[in-house]
Order: sequence, then structure tokens, then C-alpha cells
Amino acid sequence: EEPDTRSFTREQVDELVRRHTDNGDTWLADMITLGCKTGMRRSEIINLPLGIIEWDMEKTRIWLPSEITKTNKGRWVSLAAKGAWDCALRLKESMKTQYSDRRFYDRWWDVKHAMGYGKCDWFKFHATRHTAATNMSKGNINALTVAKQLGHASIQTTMKYYHGDADTLNQATADL
Repeated sequence: EEPDTRSFTREQVDELVRRHTDNGDTWLADMITLGCKTGMRRSEIINLPLGIIEWDMEKTRIWLPSEITKTNKGRWVSLAAKGAWDCALRLKESMKTQYSDRRFYDRWWDVKHAMGYGKCDWFKFHATRHTAATNMSKGNINALTVAKQLGHASIQTTMKYYHGDADTLNQATADL
């Protein structure tokens, strides 16, 4: 049974970013990159221009206040992954003039179809969160740390975001 959401492969992320950049939608390419590197929700990313977000340049992180998180609990989100801080800063400015829900969904739909995923229900922006969690897992990041980064109240929720593959399983058992 195909899961409701899966993680994107490196190749799919690269193609999504390239196609949106080629279409002149660098703001959407930055959204995808930021989602895949941090696990931030679309609703959190689009609120980057708000003055209520605290930017901690010294520790390369931002504070998302409870008003903009799904769980209504504020959290720190690390932007230490390569390029994440720069994407967030660009989005802080570009979201003001480039983003609308209609424009986002039109552009996402066009690229999704052009890539041949038009009939795949799992191919949605939310998969960037799954991608971030899966990549953190492959990097041997503790599940509790991943839960904290994603803003999950329950570790069981976080576990639904891990999408391993045969290579990852082989690597994990090879060291036993």
C-alpha cells in the first residue's frame, strides 16, 4: 500500500529546485530547499516575513512563536544546514511580493505534472518534512532531536516521517 506521504529522493529535490528556478520561481525553489533541510511546514515558511519571528544569527536558528505553529507551541528551528539560513533570509523578503496560495499551488501543480507525478497523491509539499526527517535519520540524528526540530509532541508521529531504504538498513546492520 502506497503511503499518504513519502520523502523525496535527492534527484527529485534537485529537479524540483531546478525546474522552479528555471521558471523564475526562485522563491518556491527556496521554499522546497528550506523544507527539505529543516522540516518546516509550508505554513511556517510563508510566515517568515512576520516581525514576530526571532532570528538568532549567532546560533543560526529562528524562533517560531506559537501563533504560527500547528501545535500552538513555539519552537526553535535550526537553520544550520548548508544554505538553509540564506534561503530563509531570501524568503523573508520574497514572500512579501511573490507568494500567494493560488500562485504556490499553480506553480507546484505545473512542475509536479511536468515531472510525471501528476497522479501521485503523495507528491506534495508536505513531503519536504518527510525528506528532512528521513535525511536526519540517515545522518544518525536521534529521533528525539528530529521530533524537536519538526515540532512533534509525540515521538510516534516522528517515526511516521522516517522512510528508510535498503541501503540505509544494510549500513545500519553492517556495523553490528
